[in-house]
Amino acid sequence: MIVVFLLLNLFLGYQWHGLQPSVSIYTEPYADQVANLQRTFAANNITLKASVPLAQPSMFLLRAQTNPRQFLAAAALALDIKPQQASAHLRGSREVKTRAGRFVMNEHGQYRLYIDSRYQPLIPRGRDGAAFVRKWLSKHVIDFGTYETLSWKLSGGRGIASFAEFFGGYPIFSAPLQVYMENDRIIGYSQTALEVVGSLDQRPVIGAASALLALAAFVDKAHINMDNTIQSIRLGYDSRLALGDTWYVTPVWQVDSSRSVFEINAFTAETGVGAS
Repeated sequence: MIVVFLLLNLFLGYQWHGLQPSVSIYTEPYADQVANLQRTFAANNITLKASVPLAQPSMFLLRAQTNPRQFLAAAALALDIKPQQASAHLRGSREVKTRAGRFVMNEHGQYRLYIDSRYQPLIPRGRDGAAFVRKWLSKHVIDFGTYETLSWKLSGGRGIASFAEFFGGYPIFSAPLQVYMENDRIIGYSQTALEVVGSLDQRPVIGAASALLALAAFVDKAHINMDNTIQSIRLGYDSRLALGDTWYVTPVWQVDSSRSVFEINAFTAETGVGAS
């Protein structure tokens, strides 16, 4: 009996060892994952129109800071004056005012430019408009070279263009640059300028399909059953924790839908409505 059980164990061990490689490399085909997601979302009246990314990179938790000491340099650039002139036009500690407009900084380190109506740049109609706005921003926004376009919403001469600072190839959603347009003119912008000063806890993020499954569970639990369409899914960074001038920024999957923006923590799958 001992010999028989020993031989049986050897046989089963051999079988298990042979099957292990094929089992370990099996993953549900991409098309099946997308089909399952579409069925899951359909139960909550959500249509998945966006492509589901396959990338699953390793990312960091980031420590970033606003830099109030850049205020005068940023004001000078925004108002097209020299830094020493910005000091001369300083009102209090958080406002620079000239004939061209006002540049202010709030208690959270966010900048805001208000352009006087006589100096508001006229945006060309058609495809040249976006290029004109980007060129103007490159001359009036500090560190604009680190930003890329997130969205462009302009209708009837009014709208907002949103840009994000990038780190390691991924946008920081919680530090946007937003340009305000009215009557085909740039009327001002707001900017949260962050500098990444540290990174830790590098590890792979969850995949986009897993993030969308977490979102499906979230809307089902919250009984969100209004017609909605998922338009884009992108990976980046966002923050819900700021201590003074220091921000702690985590990887997120941002899901943009026709009704709202959702964010799924790319480490923990915690899901909520985004601030963007």
